[in-house]
Amino acid sequence: MISPKQHAGEQLLSQLIFDISNMCPSVETDMLRTKLSEIISAYQISFQEDLSINYDLKKKINLFLSAKKLEGLSKRTLYSYELELKFFARKANKSSDKISTTDLRVYLGQFPHLKQSSITRKLSILKSFFGWLVEEEIMAHNPARKIKLPKKERHLPKALTVEEMEMLREVCSTFRERAILEVLYATGCRLSEIYKLNHNDINRRSLSAKVMGKGSKEREVYFSFKAMYHLEKYLSSRQDECCFVWDGPQTT
Repeated sequence: MISPKQHAGEQLLSQLIFDISNMCPSVETDMLRTKLSEIISAYQISFQEDLSINYDLKKKINLFLSAKKLEGLSKRTLYSYELELKFFARKANKSSDKISTTDLRVYLGQFPHLKQSSITRKLSILKSFFGWLVEEEIMAHNPARKIKLPKKERHLPKALTVEEMEMLREVCSTFRERAILEVLYATGCRLSEIYKLNHNDINRRSLSAKVMGKGSKEREVYFSFKAMYHLEKYLSSRQDECCFVWDGPQTT
């Protein structure tokens, strides 16, 4: 059984790691936890009522966490919610009914060093918290309602290197596998798109094909000479009008 001292030490350790990682996102949390554990173990630690958190807001946070626990949220998620909401409560330093949309925007603006994903996580927790308070008729208004979630960070897709592509070609063991690989690489199609191809979808003269994408939108894609060669090589081994629908073991 964990003693009050150990529990207080763990709480302090977790809070320190949370606060430091907020200020320095690049910090290695595992190494930080190990070092801080060594330091904290030499001290006698006990709980003291956190007077910096408004009692009204603290009470509502506890109600929210209890409700989410009954909904089946994991201990890890609940712990993350608790740390974030208590961190916010200390910064806000006012009762819940006095918190405005501006207060939330000011709070979220204090972390310019964080990635958009971290800001989104903070806002999502606040939206969940205040939304629940309004749904339960504990609060009359939701100060987080008007704040839109930041747009997701978009990264350009990483293309395969020449070496990586050659390695994939080496592991192809059938005509079908090689044809699929070359067509995917040449056209950029989704697997689901080329999987639906039939013979009459392919224009051999223009080295192109019509594929049906998301939302039943038809578009034209183009093959490389290498993709067309391996596609023809594979199709010559089939006796039906389908292209890539699986029909059993393929010959090499």
